[in-house]
Amino acid sequence: YLLSFFGRVNYSFDQKLLVTATLRADGSSRFAPENQWGYFPSVAVGYKLSEESFLKNIESLSNLKLRLSYGQTGQQDIGGYHPYLATYTVSQDQARYQFGSDWVNMYRPNGYDPNIKWETTTTYNIGLDYGFFNNRVSGTIDVYKRYTSDLLNNIAVPAGSNFTNLIQTNIGNMKGKGMEFGLNVIPVKTKDLEWTFSGNFTYSMSEITKLNIIDREDSYVKTGSVSRNDFQINKVGELPNTFFLLHQAYDDNGKPLDGKYIGKDGSVTT
Repeated sequence: YLLSFFGRVNYSFDQKLLVTATLRADGSSRFAPENQWGYFPSVAVGYKLSEESFLKNIESLSNLKLRLSYGQTGQQDIGGYHPYLATYTVSQDQARYQFGSDWVNMYRPNGYDPNIKWETTTTYNIGLDYGFFNNRVSGTIDVYKRYTSDLLNNIAVPAGSNFTNLIQTNIGNMKGKGMEFGLNVIPVKTKDLEWTFSGNFTYSMSEITKLNIIDREDSYVKTGSVSRNDFQINKVGELPNTFFLLHQAYDDNGKPLDGKYIGKDGSVTT
């Protein structure tokens, strides 16, 4: 089950200063009762520069607003429904145990983490809304930074410390940054026809900064495999879901060599 509440307050001062504050409360049955609820605040401040006297007399300027925001969101998509509970699985017929002349199926315990909780992402944003010529030309510019903590991660655990060798738990951090540009132009506007041209550009970069209690150079988490080969991984210092592959090798004419690749030492390998 998922259950969410949120409250919001909007405040405007002199049609120039705009403030919005929000508090979300999200509950998930995937976590233990003491960790089921996550509380995620956000606040945004907008300042309409175009309402100031030193800009109000510029006829070509329709809108100019500076925005600052901070907010948190939660994530509970962890694959299982009850990762905090001690559960059991009935063994397959190939793994039965013999008592006398009878073969019986066994119950084996599954791994679990009673302290698993919400993953949290915190975002800081600065933006600018603009409009010119009665908003015939308008758009937005945004720059943001994002930090994720308590990453929901599937990691290896020491033998004997749990009922499995892989456990879903909160460990790991990630950071990201990016920028977005939006442009909206109305080149034709008559009583019978309006033509709008819109476009946007986004640049985004993320980097995993922690994945395990001890992060070694050769450690990673599998996220995609083909024929037992780990073709996609999460690794510290890399983008999430990085393709873990060798580069294709080419001949002198720029044609790919079938089954030939560039190794880490620069040599051609199969």
